Amino acid sequence: MPLRSALVAFIAILGVGLAGCAGPTVTRVVDGRVVEGRFVSDYAYALYGRAAYEEAQLGQIDDAGSLGGEARAGRRALAALEAAASEDDESAHLWTAIGALRCRPPGADFEGAEAAFERARRLDPESAPTFLAVARCRLAASTAARDPARAAALLGEAIDDAGRAMRLDPDDLGAVSLSASLLVRRGREDEGRRLLRAATIRAPGSTEAWLALHAFARATHDDALAERAARQARALSPRLASSLEAEIPALGPLAEVDEALGRDDLEAARRHAKRAHLTLGELAVRAAALGHAAPARAEAAVVLAADPADLDARIALAVAADLARDPAALALAMDAIPAPPAALTAPSPLAGLLFAELLARRVDAVAARAWLAALPADAPARAAPDALWTAVSARVHARLNEPRPSPIAR
Repeated sequence: MPLRSALVAFIAILGVGLAGCAGPTVTRVVDGRVVEGRFVSDYAYALYGRAAYEEAQLGQIDDAGSLGGEARAGRRALAALEAAASEDDESAHLWTAIGALRCRPPGADFEGAEAAFERARRLDPESAPTFLAVARCRLAASTAARDPARAAALLGEAIDDAGRAMRLDPDDLGAVSLSASLLVRRGREDEGRRLLRAATIRAPGSTEAWLALHAFARATHDDALAERAARQARALSPRLASSLEAEIPALGPLAEVDEALGRDDLEAARRHAKRAHLTLGELAVRAAALGHAAPARAEAAVVLAADPADLDARIALAVAADLARDPAALALAMDAIPAPPAALTAPSPLAGLLFAELLARRVDAVAARAWLAALPADAPARAAPDALWTAVSARVHARLNEPRPSPIAR
């Protein structure tokens, strides 16, 4: 959260919470809404602001990963919160924040954290954020406990507290996610999965809900669910495409091309090919390499109508004819393919391998080797790492009993 937003949110929560507490009440406008809350002195507000600033700074240090800086910022933030509490000790949110900071490593003070949480619960017995913070703290204490029985007991308490937070605020995805992860620790993975599935049903348009389900599925090695959740998250937030595709290869543009070709959906395949930076000739070759003769022929015909010199399209046409067991079409296509030195357009790395495989199968290994030898020497280096290229390369070089080159990552 940006620092300014953190400050505003922190102070707003402190100012409008606990409208039912003893003492004078005041009326404020928060996010355009008129709300009544308890009176807070100007000095207390200043201390809240300092505490919010230190907490926001701590969050930035967490992102940077500096352990020493985190410890110093944690001490400053805790001191600021405790100073604010000395001026105004009737804020459940403030005591919850103190408890959460006391629970942080290094040097976590679990007893001090529990005392702060107890104070917060007395002030607001139905505060979902308090129960969520308690659950996180008890999980940390469980992890740090040396006695297995004590660790198990603390984990059980954390599960109960997270469940209470979730019941008090069903829309709090943090509580749902924590409950799900805690249930997994107890061997109740199916229950955790149901909680997060329910969150996506409750809010199908929430990117955060789908990302939470995706993270849970990856943590529990449920690849199919991880892919489905990632697809939904990507559809809702296209800006996440790169990061999600890096995590789930099946979401990558080449995988999407292959999946569309398998459905004979050339329109979708062309859209994904554009994202994958494939030419339409390369798309035809890919269809042929996957064994899909019909889309390979159709796409190759479209390309050759526009550019008769496109060697990828001619190779795709030849391989598709062979796949379709059409010797006449195969002969015509083979006759139209020039020797590589005379080609107007060099074949793509996959096309070059695919035609070598066709020559080895329909002519002989000598012809295949001669074709490969005449290709540009950097052909393997121009091939992006791709499972299909790797599979075809392995087949061809195994057939020719030659060492297989590797693509170079770009």
